[in-house]
Formats: sequence, C-alpha cells, structure tokens
Amino acid sequence: MKKIENPIEKVEMYQNIINLFQKNTTLTSLGDFNKGLAKLIDNQAELDVLLVIYKKDITAILQNKEISKKELAQLLHQVAGILKLSAFARKNKKLEKKLDFLPKDLELTSDKKLIKQAQKILFMVNKIGGYSIANMLNISIKQLNKKSQNAKQLSDEFGLTPSKIKQLEDSNNVFMQNIILADKEADNMKEALKDIRKICKKNDSLLKKKMDKFVAVYEKPGSSFLKAYAKLRAKKEETEKEK
Repeated sequence: MKKIENPIEKVEMYQNIINLFQKNTTLTSLGDFNKGLAKLIDNQAELDVLLVIYKKDITAILQNKEISKKELAQLLHQVAGILKLSAFARKNKKLEKKLDFLPKDLELTSDKKLIKQAQKILFMVNKIGGYSIANMLNISIKQLNKKSQNAKQLSDEFGLTPSKIKQLEDSNNVFMQNIILADKEADNMKEALKDIRKICKKNDSLLKKKMDKFVAVYEKPGSSFLKAYAKLRAKKEETEKEK
C-alpha cells in the first residue's frame, strides 16, 4: 500500500474503505468479513475522536504566549534598565556587573531562559527594596528601614514603583501560565498522533491479512468495486489478483 504520511488523509482513506465495503452486499453477507469490517468501524470511531484532538487549532493559544512573552521582555528590559541607572548613580559596580547577564534582545531568548532572567531580576529588586512580603519577614528593623529607603529612592528618583514591580511579577506569571497551556495542548496533539499511528498500523494489518484477501477472492478483475478499492488502497489491480 502506498504510504500516506498525513494522518488526516489516512483516516479519511479508512472511512472511504469502510463506506465502500458497506455497499458491497456480497462481502457483507460473509460473517468473517463482517468481523473485520466491525473492527475497522470501531477503530474509525476512535480515530475520529483522536483526529479532533490532533486537528485542534491552537493558533490563539500560541499567539497569546508570544504576546505575553513580548510584554514580559519589555517590562524586564525596563526594570533592568532602571536598576542599572540606580547602580550607576550609586556607583555600585557590583550591581552593574550582575545586570550584564541580560541579552540586548530579550524577545529572542528561549521561553525558559526568559523566565529565569525575570525571576533573577525580581530577586535582585526584592533584595534591594523588599517589595515582596516574603522578603520582609525575619529581618531586623534596621534592614527593614534600609529596604524601605531603597524602595523610596528607586521610586522617587528612577520611577521604579511598587506597582511596576507588581506588573513585572504578574507578567512573568501570565507568561508561565501561557507556556504551560501551550505545552499541554502540544503534548495532547503529540499523544493523539501517537495513538492514531498505532490504530493505523492495526488497520493496515487487518486490511492486508484479511480484507484484501476477501476482495481478491470474491471480486472479479476489472469490476467497478475492485477499481475503486484498488484506488483507495493505492495498488494496481494486478497486485490484488496476485494476493
């Protein structure tokens, strides 16, 4: 049989074969043939369900992921830039050096790397200004006052407000959620394709070992049914006669 790589075309081929078989009163009067046909019909029902999953349009999901990635990259670039301005103003060479890890074009970096970079920047910001509650726990009054002063300076002098930090955190969370959703849908499609191929393999075996042989025995060479079946099976009529 001619190999059909496209699973959608292959599933359609099986349905066309089933339709053709069901119109043949001679073959469908045979009990053993009907057992094979019933199996093909059962398999087709499974394939139809799997095909819905495999054909699912996830364009909008992928677009949302890319939009959230772009938004996160822009926010991250801005927050990192503000931190650099602050570090330069305070002559904090150590902080300036720490911020050198960010690439110029964040949108082109991998999804996982972008998340790690955002988390790293958020950690650095919280260490300086103590924007998160978790970062403010178990510290001394002196440290608390210091972080509060840093946060006020970053806000008043450089525009890095608590709302901007919250925006970065939210953007990072949204991007992670979109990655999870996109990955889940992609995994579902891969699993569906894997199951489709398994059933197709069973169908191919059933057609070759049973159904083709019934057709070869009961159909006369040159019949309209044999021509239609040979076309669906992508075989020449001579090949059918040899079986």
